[in-house]
Amino acid sequence: MYRNLHPGDRRDPQQPRYELFEEDGRWFTRNASRTVVRSASGRYDFVTIEGEVYVERHGRRSTSLSRAVSHIDLARGRPVEYAGEVFFSGRHERGTLRKWNNASGHYQPWPSDRHHAGLPSCKYEDFDKP
Repeated sequence: MYRNLHPGDRRDPQQPRYELFEEDGRWFTRNASRTVVRSASGRYDFVTIEGEVYVERHGRRSTSLSRAVSHIDLARGRPVEYAGEVFFSGRHERGTLRKWNNASGHYQPWPSDRHHAGLPSCKYEDFDKP
């Protein structure tokens, strides 16, 4: 488990988050009521908590704070099993997972723990930290 490395940072407790799931080789997002929202496309931030992967579009603005949504918002301040970014194809290949990484300033998970992410290890690419 990884704990938030910056506990003094404010988090948005009202920020909606989406669950990411795979079905028949394609990836989808669904809201808290578990209604399928749409097939995944583009870039998302993700956290994995108790085996569930939660996402929000990378760069999306927080609902109550004047900043982008971060991993601590998705995690609701809780420890995570893994955190990073996940990338999907768009247009005619929506729902196709292209790659994912461990890019998270709040949690900074180790590449060797990637099997806890709930994503296919064969699509993992290590994030080069500055």
